[in-house]
Amino acid sequence: MKLRVLIIPIILILVFTFMVSCSESSPEDIISQYSNYFENEEFGKMYDLLSKKSKENQTKEEFVENTGSDPSDDETTKLIISQMMDSFKFEPIESVIDGNEAYVETRITMPDFGQLFADLFSELFALAFSSEDLEKESNDLIVEYLKNNKLETVKVYRDIRLVYEDGWKIDTDSFELFEVPELIDEEIEEPAETVIDDFQEQASDQEGSAPEEDTEIGNNTEVSIESSPQGMLISVPGWDYKVNEAKVQKTIGEHTARGTYIVALVEIKNTSNSAKNVGSNLFKAVDDQGRIYDMDSMVSLEYYQEYDYGIWHLEDLGPSLSDVVAVVFEVANDSTNIVLVTGGDSNNPIKLVEETGVSTEIYETTEVSEFVSVPGWDYKVNEAKVQKTIGEHTARGTYIVALVEIKNTSNSAKNVGSNLFKAVDDQGRIYDMDSMVSLEYYQEYDYGIWHLEDLGPSLSDVVAVVFEVANDSTNIVLVTGGDSNNPIKLVEKVD
Repeated sequence: MKLRVLIIPIILILVFTFMVSCSESSPEDIISQYSNYFENEEFGKMYDLLSKKSKENQTKEEFVENTGSDPSDDETTKLIISQMMDSFKFEPIESVIDGNEAYVETRITMPDFGQLFADLFSELFALAFSSEDLEKESNDLIVEYLKNNKLETVKVYRDIRLVYEDGWKIDTDSFELFEVPELIDEEIEEPAETVIDDFQEQASDQEGSAPEEDTEIGNNTEVSIESSPQGMLISVPGWDYKVNEAKVQKTIGEHTARGTYIVALVEIKNTSNSAKNVGSNLFKAVDDQGRIYDMDSMVSLEYYQEYDYGIWHLEDLGPSLSDVVAVVFEVANDSTNIVLVTGGDSNNPIKLVEETGVSTEIYETTEVSEFVSVPGWDYKVNEAKVQKTIGEHTARGTYIVALVEIKNTSNSAKNVGSNLFKAVDDQGRIYDMDSMVSLEYYQEYDYGIWHLEDLGPSLSDVVAVVFEVANDSTNIVLVTGGDSNNPIKLVEKVD
């Protein structure tokens, strides 16, 4: 009898626990709910899905007011919000859960505002030199454009961080929507995802079988890509194009590649009925590991200026006219069988180069720590030091500067951001990265890259991460949300 009395409550507890665990929303579910609430303009419910930290800087009322349209908004803002509402969507892809934190790789569909500024580039540029009321005339120009044009959509990838607080909550500080997005495709007749997915599916299919000799490259799987030769004419909506020449360069003008520059000299013909430019999102490069490289807009312009060859990618070309544009990609040194693809012709990749032909050794560093891996990044600390001033900034406590060597292990370009790294001392005090002073350090010493600068897939560089800590801090370590079990020691004490 006593045994039965004991067993029944245990069974009830187990059943209850199972029911709770089954009914609890996963990180992916939360992202989907957030998207649905936005589509239905239920902004208050969106706010309820945010973490406590994300709610610190604004009340629910302020969030609702700032997220939706407001009667007092100017016409430009109202039109932009209207187009956002029509196309904005979050799509969770996969997640990594580490204790009370989760990272969800999310594809975000949004209006291509880059299209707006590319189409209006010449007129906005002219206004900058001629207008007496630049803000008003620019707004009028944008309003007129948005009234007469429905923006195409683009898709961007973001790694969204969630924290567990009686259920998964979104950390809005972990991602920026409008910070030089890593464009995945343009929604034209055939989405660019098709070719990218095909390459990555081939890699996935091969993971379960025994690889042939020389199939494995690092941690990635080689993908067989059937490509067209250079010189073959390809047609996509609005353009005919062919690659006249492709070459490898380590430097272009004042730019030195962290990996290697691939220069594609592409002959293009405008097959539409109006003047337009190629822009920086039409072409992408893909290697046989399935890594996707965006066009480097600044270095492509530098090539045009350096060699005065053809037109540059933001220069309008009239209907039925042809010219040559230089398209530059920065790829990893171990990239092989690199092809050119477009969103409109995913079935006709054009081979650019078989290999970069350069050493994969980027630079020598003093090894202060072993490499640590978190979702999307490998990193180690090359050096840590204490400073009282950085540029014009003087610490109230003390600055700890960590020079962190990072490698992008994802398949698309992204930046470190200001939320990946934190410092913790032996009193359990947690210090956020000081974004402004980290930028000041980069500008002052011109070292590596700064934390909001995109780094291509499989590329490495050094970023300065600065924390301001209390003067009595000791045994300060570097941690990340994705690898809290591997703290890296920075300094023992600050004095």
